[in-house]
Amino acid sequence: MVGMPLAILCGMKQFPPILIWAVAALLFLAVSQVSAAETRMLYFYYIGCPWCAKMDKVLRQPDVDGLLRRHAEITRINIQGRKRISLLGQSGLEAAKKFKVYGTPTIIFMSVAGKEILRIPGALNRQDFLDVVCRYLPGMQEEKDCRLFNEKGRQ
Repeated sequence: MVGMPLAILCGMKQFPPILIWAVAALLFLAVSQVSAAETRMLYFYYIGCPWCAKMDKVLRQPDVDGLLRRHAEITRINIQGRKRISLLGQSGLEAAKKFKVYGTPTIIFMSVAGKEILRIPGALNRQDFLDVVCRYLPGMQEEKDCRLFNEKGRQ
């Protein structure tokens, strides 16, 4: 059952940044074949998850939110919700099972055709999230916010 591992993982400490980098690098799939306009972001969370609340703060920052909205269709999925998600035609728990989400928060970037581009398990701070997204999502390297972020990171 997916619910139990999700609850257990959510209570764990934040994943080490090196682990997030390694997972992101391993899960990066054929970015060059997917255009930015064809990207969907699935954000799996549940209410009461402290790491989800931390990730939610990052995602709701105006610059991060604007950047994501310019490059992806965003769908927020409460894994405890029984409501059907129109994009997927499933409840949150069914979607979590389908996409093999074993912990929250989890962010999955997909092509419109359904091919997974990038998976980010766990909560990241703003800097780490932008670094991963700016490096691995199609079309992001040309994005003004990513160029500014990368220039600040080199200094």
